Amino acid sequence: AMLVLKVFGLTVNTMTLGGLAIAVGVLVDDAIIYVENVYRRIRQNLGKPVAEQRPYDAVVAAASSEIRGPIAMATFIIIVVFVPFFFLSGVEGRMLKPLGLAYAVSIFASLLVAVTVTPAMSSWLLRKTSPKQHGDGWLVRTLKQMYRPTLNFCLHRRWFVLGASAVLVVLAVATLPFLGRSFLPEFNEGTLNISVATVPGTSLEESHKIGAMVEDILLAHTAVKSTARRTGRTEMDEHSMGSHAHELEVETDFSKHPKKEVMEELRRQLTMVPGTVITIGQPISHRIDHMLSGTRANIAVKIFGTDLYQLRKLAEQVKVQMEGLPGIVDLSVDQQTDIPQVRIRANREHMALYGLRPADLDELVDIAFLGVKASEVYEQNGRHDLIVRYAPEYRDNLEAVRNSLIDAPTGARIPLAMVPDIIVDKGPN
Repeated sequence: AMLVLKVFGLTVNTMTLGGLAIAVGVLVDDAIIYVENVYRRIRQNLGKPVAEQRPYDAVVAAASSEIRGPIAMATFIIIVVFVPFFFLSGVEGRMLKPLGLAYAVSIFASLLVAVTVTPAMSSWLLRKTSPKQHGDGWLVRTLKQMYRPTLNFCLHRRWFVLGASAVLVVLAVATLPFLGRSFLPEFNEGTLNISVATVPGTSLEESHKIGAMVEDILLAHTAVKSTARRTGRTEMDEHSMGSHAHELEVETDFSKHPKKEVMEELRRQLTMVPGTVITIGQPISHRIDHMLSGTRANIAVKIFGTDLYQLRKLAEQVKVQMEGLPGIVDLSVDQQTDIPQVRIRANREHMALYGLRPADLDELVDIAFLGVKASEVYEQNGRHDLIVRYAPEYRDNLEAVRNSLIDAPTGARIPLAMVPDIIVDKGPN
């Protein structure tokens, strides 16, 4: 099984180990049935007169042939149960295909062992079998005594047993409409993951006050043990966030408080925080929601178009339509607002006077205001990029940007304002 997983590029992870763990109980079945049948035939052969006894290896071969077909069919039926896993798509397929493959491969490997290794081992290890070794152990005798009345009842009242089984099957099918439909059940992780977002562009100081207010509300609840907050994420992060956004990890104790009631109370109390969008979830659940919808929500409505402002209007209309639906909580539209921006637009006529191309201007602006990696600094076990760019006093306000000097191909150094048009405008955050 491990070799096949290696061929398919699968690693030993939670899902493949789960498939192998499920298969452990079935792996020995084929070999047990083989050995039991061979052992029984050997004893029967030894119980006959010497003149009627068949050669030992012939008995083992015949006993193996008797059971080979039924065992193969039974094994393939078990494998077929997991075949639907291989047709799943999306996250379900990525999660369950390794489990199904590990299970099916290990069961098939046990069949190969049962039809090759087990007969050979039986032929080698059962040669000293005596015809006197026919008594059952006390455990088997006890089980047979308990089973015999049940077997007699079923044989004498077979129509009653078959009818009762049919009724139970019908009842099982009738319960299907009342069962859940979600791929994964709701988790109870013991930790809450709360996202808090206010208006983009909010200063770090003001955002910190809002985050502290949320923490105070949470810690006032008896089910909350501790909180940890992260405000914003660096611009180079894969999930960059401004200082207006917070992520809180909340350790909880639901042993004395029902989870549903705690969630309802926290949502009700957090509505006191003005101008924020708050989403309450759990760490693993949030990760799964990210994979399924691309957001931190169970359900995400995505609207596509070329006009950002029209998209915002449509989003608000969708929100109004969804607000009255039962079961909807933490409904929100992504926080978006226009923020001040400094726009540098190439003026080709002015640039031509100094022999500059748009690509040259882009490179100069990037180096001056964003920076360029020039080297690396090693500090104990840490490694940091050395970024070279203009000092803060040359890039922290509009006039400083306008007066920043750039190099022209002629060797002259000219203020940036003499080449492009530099304006202050608003744009999406």
